[in-house]
Amino acid sequence: YFDLARINIGGQPVVISRTGFTNELGWEFYFGSDVDADVIGDRILKAGEPHGIHTISAVATNARRIEAGLLFSGTDFDHTVTPFAAGLGAMVDLGKDDFIGKAALAKADKSRLTWGLQCENGVPSQGETLFLDGESAGRVLSSAWSPYLQRGVAIARLKDPNFGPGNRLRVECVDGPVYIGEVCELPMYDPAGEIPRGKRTDIPTIPHKE
Repeated sequence: YFDLARINIGGQPVVISRTGFTNELGWEFYFGSDVDADVIGDRILKAGEPHGIHTISAVATNARRIEAGLLFSGTDFDHTVTPFAAGLGAMVDLGKDDFIGKAALAKADKSRLTWGLQCENGVPSQGETLFLDGESAGRVLSSAWSPYLQRGVAIARLKDPNFGPGNRLRVECVDGPVYIGEVCELPMYDPAGEIPRGKRTDIPTIPHKE
């Protein structure tokens, strides 16, 4: 996991890494603009035919990365959001030698404000305000329909650090009505990350069964 190698596919130079944007067991391919991408794609699809390989849309990958709690820079966080507020505080080691931003992070509020959100009746609209008892409680950052969980899923930032998993908030959904969404942990399943590491082979079925 997270290894990479330089290889050739159909005579085209490629860097392949055991990473991904979806938290599934997969690989990413990197190559320059001078490389024939069609040759690479055709060769991969041909080799994968016996295994049932097929292409999917960016809509599907976006849903999976939201379920996995993989944050998208510029959408789920920006330069105004601390790692702590983004739910990435575990990646900050204030015990290390000096690094850019260390002093500011040491003084920063350590509260987590970024969580998942699930809505059984619809897909929360990206950018919409979340409400609790008529008051603004946060905002929807990213959202999608989850074919696996059979509900709308989202990444949201809350205003109050006392809010978190279990809180039920009102949110306008993409089809217009306002529904109730429940704040949840991220990732929404496979919390130990066993699927992308290849440690879990009983890949979840669709749809999810309680």
